[in-house]
Amino acid sequence: EQNSYFLPADFDGDGHVDVARPGTRVTPNFQGRTVVELLMGNGDLTFAAPPHVYRFDDIDEVADMDLDGIPDLVGLYGVMLGSLGE
Repeated sequence: EQNSYFLPADFDGDGHVDVARPGTRVTPNFQGRTVVELLMGNGDLTFAAPPHVYRFDDIDEVADMDLDGIPDLVGLYGVMLGSLGE
């Protein structure tokens, strides 16, 4: 597994900071593909386990692309809309 940066935002709208961690996961399910792990914040500087894992290539930014007030993950090849981890 290889990760290089973290993207903090409230991805599930609960008022707690969550963290998106893009990287590469080498497992039978993902076979070396680019994924993003979402670590959902508990509000006390800890995160719920296990992280939610999604296949998503080349995440660059967090922005509210659909103007619904929930952060979205923006990548070179598309957008993953918010309310993730629910």
